[in-house]
Amino acid sequence: MAFAAAEKLSDKRLMEAFCQGDAEAFEVLFSRYAKSVQGFLLQMVRDLGDAEDLLQVTFLAFVRERGRYDPTYRVKGWIYAIARNAARDFLRRRRARRELRTEDGENPTEESLETPPNLIREQWIAGALAKIPDPQREAVVLHHFEDLSFQEIAQILGTSVNAVKIRAHRGYRALHHILTESEAG
Repeated sequence: MAFAAAEKLSDKRLMEAFCQGDAEAFEVLFSRYAKSVQGFLLQMVRDLGDAEDLLQVTFLAFVRERGRYDPTYRVKGWIYAIARNAARDFLRRRRARRELRTEDGENPTEESLETPPNLIREQWIAGALAKIPDPQREAVVLHHFEDLSFQEIAQILGTSVNAVKIRAHRGYRALHHILTESEAG
């Protein structure tokens, strides 16, 4: 299948072709979702290098597990579920490593005095996102930044739509509280 022709196919058709061994179908799916999945991972782990590594882990798992794909799921949701699991595993390992560090472990990084305002705003929001619990952060990032529906998020997280709505609501409320507090202080 030619790449240009494959680009016009639906995710479902591409996944069918990929499961039958069509490498170009994988390339099209990767090109469709790699950037947004990396953005999601970056919001979760807050480090570009780690997000890039996790993107590779995500798509390696996508290739390895393609035989387990359930056609009743949307391909996009399945890819995000794999990415979410990779990020959670990474964060769990990172927390475990931090617990082993001594008091004088990492040196803080110095902020540049010439940081552009839009970067400061992004760092401010990323810092606020880091302060809310993982389930709420996942729901907010997938809903607001990745523009997924609550139904899609429920599939990714393996929970009900109502549970996702509650997590997102609590996450948005917590973010509002954190951001307004930091503006006032």
